[in-house]
Amino acid sequence: ATVRGGAAAIAGVKVGDRLLSVDGEPTRVPADAARLIPGQAGSKALVCFERKSKTAGTSLQYSLVLERQPMKVEPILAQELSSLELLGNQFKSAWPNTKFAYVRIITFNGPDILSTLKQA
Repeated sequence: ATVRGGAAAIAGVKVGDRLLSVDGEPTRVPADAARLIPGQAGSKALVCFERKSKTAGTSLQYSLVLERQPMKVEPILAQELSSLELLGNQFKSAWPNTKFAYVRIITFNGPDILSTLKQA
């Protein structure tokens, strides 16, 4: 998975792309990526991916040179819904004058998740 706003996401890596190698070292399990990707901020990494195409049985391999950066994952993404139209008319009558929000919990990071949720 890519980190929202991270170098890979910005470069166009998509959910479902499979990491094949980092700096020529093959990645077979997620722990390989966790071991190979981190490095000094600003250093470069050659990463190779595979993306399955819409045509059955075919895939595309591609490589990117990404700049390593400190990783900060926001545990919660929250957004107030601007219109009840998004939820359907049945909610207007059931909960008039009520605000709704979309909340996505990206990672559970222990007790900090509750304070982060309250701030969202």
